[in-house]
Amino acid sequence: MCCPGCQSVAQTIVDSGLVSYYQYRTEKAERVDLVPEQLQSLIHYDNEEIQSEFVRNDENTSEVTLSLDGVSCAACAWLIEKQMNGRKAWCVFA
Repeated sequence: MCCPGCQSVAQTIVDSGLVSYYQYRTEKAERVDLVPEQLQSLIHYDNEEIQSEFVRNDENTSEVTLSLDGVSCAACAWLIEKQMNGRKAWCVFA
């Protein structure tokens, strides 16, 4: 795998029964440098106090607006779309 993110994505693809992606993939993804300090910093988003800054809650739902910049891996983009389409959510993929 080119990075821990892609390794995690690949495992999620398998676990979600979405392995057909690899039947259509024609080229390997470009290698990227590992950035463990950036990956480690994401754990803070699991903290409820941090979530209170960007998650809106009401009686029955929670809402968050996310922007994913710099995603260059087709597998990552495909997985994000497939994972979100399987949820009770409203998504705009631009």
